Amino acid sequence: MRILSISICFLFTSFLWSQKYGHVNYRMLLDSIQESKVINEQLNRYEKSLSDVGDKMLTKFQENFIKYKAGVEAGTLTATQRSQMESDLEVEQNAITNYQKSANESLEKRNTELLKPLLDKMTEKIKLFAAQEGYSMIFDSSLGLLFTIPTEDLLGKLVPFIDKK
Repeated sequence: MRILSISICFLFTSFLWSQKYGHVNYRMLLDSIQESKVINEQLNRYEKSLSDVGDKMLTKFQENFIKYKAGVEAGTLTATQRSQMESDLEVEQNAITNYQKSANESLEKRNTELLKPLLDKMTEKIKLFAAQEGYSMIFDSSLGLLFTIPTEDLLGKLVPFIDKK
């Protein structure tokens, strides 16, 4: 029985030492992949188109506010005109706020739509790479591990592996 226990301990210990570990900064990996660069360009264009619309709304609001302020300072507005302009400015301001919220939600949704397939692909490719290369674990070093045994940085190996079709 004692020999069996020693054999099991030896087998378990040798198994632990034979495991292969690696790490990769997932964010750097994502940024290094060509497909990610294309997605970022698409997101930047989409964000600019949303921003352009918001800028036009803001410019129109500022112009109307300047007209209102000039009319008040000159004393040329009747109480009804003044009240109407204030109401219109409030409506415009609310529209700008709602647009900003909607634009942020739309951008976040578009970001998710574009990145999810790539992130899923990366996860599958990392799993495949780990299986082919014999890695027991691959850590995401961008999460800031407090302590880890020395492991191999796999960024240089994973970028071409994921980029290849």
